[in-house]
Amino acid sequence: MAVSPELLHPGAIPKRLTAEFSTPHGQDRVRSGAVVETGGITDLTRLSDALVAKLQSSETPHLAAEALRRLVEQKMREVTRHNIVRRTAFSERLQDLMTRCMRQQYTSAELIAKLVEMAREVVDDARRGEKFDPPLNWRELAFYDAVADHGTAQQLMGDEVLAAIARDLVAEVQKKLKPDWIAREPVRAGLRSAIKRLLARHNYPPDRRPEAVSLVLKQMEHFANEWSTTGLPDS
Repeated sequence: MAVSPELLHPGAIPKRLTAEFSTPHGQDRVRSGAVVETGGITDLTRLSDALVAKLQSSETPHLAAEALRRLVEQKMREVTRHNIVRRTAFSERLQDLMTRCMRQQYTSAELIAKLVEMAREVVDDARRGEKFDPPLNWRELAFYDAVADHGTAQQLMGDEVLAAIARDLVAEVQKKLKPDWIAREPVRAGLRSAIKRLLARHNYPPDRRPEAVSLVLKQMEHFANEWSTTGLPDS
């Protein structure tokens, strides 16, 4: 199999991408070429090992890398659009990956491999709630992440207890939200107190409660406008 000369030079891809994106015409050329490089694939579940190897050895791997980046970003937004914790985590990882690319820390093959690894994680994340018994829907999973994302909380409490907290939080939020709750500090204070009581009832680590309450409130703010006027959506 012939290996593209670009695979031998760590700085080739970032330099090519930077040059291509310096003009609107170049941006259009990269985007159209990227579609060709991935065979028009729009479904990340079709990223087989054979296809990945083909992308890594193509004559224009910088286009393949850009195509993958765009696909990962699009899927990431779709999967995490209601989940603050996961959206932030994936966004920071993708940003870090592209920063390292621009600093010429990866060869083209390495960059594509990193993007493929992340693509598969994003795809799997859409089904993450299914591992719980009973499964967590995307609303409950968002609150699960809000209480699990703090130090040793997950290790100390275990997934099932945190999942129970998440289910209780969804019920609590749906019950207490008001249409104008964001503008009403008494309502916010009441919700904050309810969250604290719920965490205490489940023996959530006291030293981690302030962080958890803050993140749960942020997650609630994301849902608040829609939930308070239309109830919990189905999708």
